[in-house]
Amino acid sequence: MLQDFFEHAINKVYQNYRAMIFLAHSPLSIASSYIKFGGWEMSYNWKGRTRTTKEVVGSIEIITKTIHFNYKYALWLMKVDTGKEYDLFHFVRTLAHEIAHCLLLDYNSKYLNQHTESHRKLTDQLELYLWTLPEIKELTNLQLDVN
Repeated sequence: MLQDFFEHAINKVYQNYRAMIFLAHSPLSIASSYIKFGGWEMSYNWKGRTRTTKEVVGSIEIITKTIHFNYKYALWLMKVDTGKEYDLFHFVRTLAHEIAHCLLLDYNSKYLNQHTESHRKLTDQLELYLWTLPEIKELTNLQLDVN
């Protein structure tokens, strides 16, 4: 259930922003129509990661983007103290950061691991947008519920 929740939130933001960006920029080069939520992974040096895979069927390339989050965010969701670096504020920032990678990848594959000024500006915009969503409000409510 929570897997579907995160995949829904990721794709809602991705699709809405992709529609806006597409009107202002050149045609898409490696767009995917859906982003997978890859779950939680252990890492000591990243909070989120976007991975791409490419499948070729005949002459058609199918690009898949998968977003993973550091497992400490899962612990935070379970109300385990993970410190200030893995709270709701940082989760929303990480979510915006990874979706920005996915959006920029639609236009050029060089953006996979690039942290350019365009990426930073897009991350900032996405973060503001995410705070307006009912999905983020629901995560806030889940954290406020007392067991």
